[in-house]
Amino acid sequence: MKLSVGQTLWFVPSHSWNGQPCSVTVQRIGRRWAYITGGSGNDRIDIETLALDGRGYSSPGRCWRWRGAWEHEEKRRAAWRELVSRLSHHPPDHLTLDDIKKIAAQVGVTLPEE
Repeated sequence: MKLSVGQTLWFVPSHSWNGQPCSVTVQRIGRRWAYITGGSGNDRIDIETLALDGRGYSSPGRCWRWRGAWEHEEKRRAAWRELVSRLSHHPPDHLTLDDIKKIAAQVGVTLPEE
């Protein structure tokens, strides 16, 4: 989905000291950057990643197409953290080697050959 002038995005800072999540508006669009207003003032975001320009440093945040997309991603990441925190160093007895291979494939992990 391409950005358009006047479009409202949901900005989420990387850290709380960079401000709070808020709506921003696309003011103009170039070949690489879209210029936004709102939140912390005038900034620019990468039109592909929607990451705020860190100007040589790590990005201070990124935009989402809408607030619900960000909220969904937050829930997805929280679920993943919870799952990972509950995994032990040993596989559950009911999982077969084939089960483990299927799970690894689902999460994009390549297991060593047997």
